[in-house]
Amino acid sequence: FVLMWNKVWSVNVDSVRIVFPFKHRFAEAVQGDFVSLFKWIKLVHGIKKKPFTSDSPLPSDLHIKIDEVLIEMSDDPFEVKLRDNYELLEDEYKESQRRRTMLDAKVQELCKPHLFLPAGKIEELYSALRQKDAQIYVQRCRAAPPPRTRLVACCLTQFQLIALADPSIHGTQNAT
Repeated sequence: FVLMWNKVWSVNVDSVRIVFPFKHRFAEAVQGDFVSLFKWIKLVHGIKKKPFTSDSPLPSDLHIKIDEVLIEMSDDPFEVKLRDNYELLEDEYKESQRRRTMLDAKVQELCKPHLFLPAGKIEELYSALRQKDAQIYVQRCRAAPPPRTRLVACCLTQFQLIALADPSIHGTQNAT
């Protein structure tokens, strides 16, 4: 570099979070809205493209520092709830099987000294277990944490962008 110093535009940001909702149309947003906005601003303010030569004024240096950037795409809320319900149901089934095994062992233990239990009593115990299983499932469903919303996320920390301007690389003929 030839230039010892230059003006600097410095931007420091703590956190940037970009969240795209479920069914967001990226191409439509960028091509339809974003590009049209810049074209409209140029048209309204009469901004014309200036030739980029070595005689044009040297731009300022640019320093952008962002502590955290989070880019996130949201998932379908119905699919998320369906998956969470399935996982809870699967776990509750395993727990129910464990409780049934424990009850089977208890019934066997009670049958040994008396040689038999009344059929109505055994059926009553298993019916109470099924009812308790349903109550536990409902309690766990209500106590479940809020469902996750993100399908995918990208997190960048300590992001820095430095763009330097110098006469040795200024202009189309020097930049290529």
